[in-house]
Amino acid sequence: MLRIPQNPERAKEWARELIDECMESSQERGQIYHKATQYYYNGSGDIKAAIHNKTRGFIDRLAGYYFQPQGVRFNLLFDSNEPADVLERARALGQMLAADYRSTDTDLRFSDAVTWGLVCGNFFLKHWGQGFGWGAAPVHPVNMGVLSESVVNLDEQEAFCHVSYPTITRLRSMLIEAGNPRWRSIIEQIEESRTDRKSVV
Repeated sequence: MLRIPQNPERAKEWARELIDECMESSQERGQIYHKATQYYYNGSGDIKAAIHNKTRGFIDRLAGYYFQPQGVRFNLLFDSNEPADVLERARALGQMLAADYRSTDTDLRFSDAVTWGLVCGNFFLKHWGQGFGWGAAPVHPVNMGVLSESVVNLDEQEAFCHVSYPTITRLRSMLIEAGNPRWRSIIEQIEESRTDRKSVV
């Protein structure tokens, strides 16, 4: 089990080292994903596309067998000895969850994730609470890293990392919504470290 150092400066350094270790193979994996994407779109691993791209048709058909967006259903299970009204509420809640999944287009994002999971070998869909429902966004595996690549299940990893690149305005909103008291200093620190500033004459 990983132990986070108590000293804030040491904890920052430790977190940076951990992120670097998790993302160490990202560039190498990115090349593999790029080659797999070429095969999906062109039917070939080089610049010249195949005359008949059988790869894309096969993957799309297989993805359709695995998951159909219109077939999304949630089922909440209880013991059979629960009262009838509890079982009825569970059935109604399952229908509401399925309707919410469809109304936010999460079913379509999940479908895309299945397709790209077949192309790349894995893919992630990040869910988050949004009011009374939820939202979801695809996360390309090149932006994910794990501490031990020999461990298959994400639940068994000691640490994993998701790299994202929010805009400064989005990051400011996220920090304020989370109630971070240091949000101003964090934004100022990011603004000072920006290298793409344009000098105004």
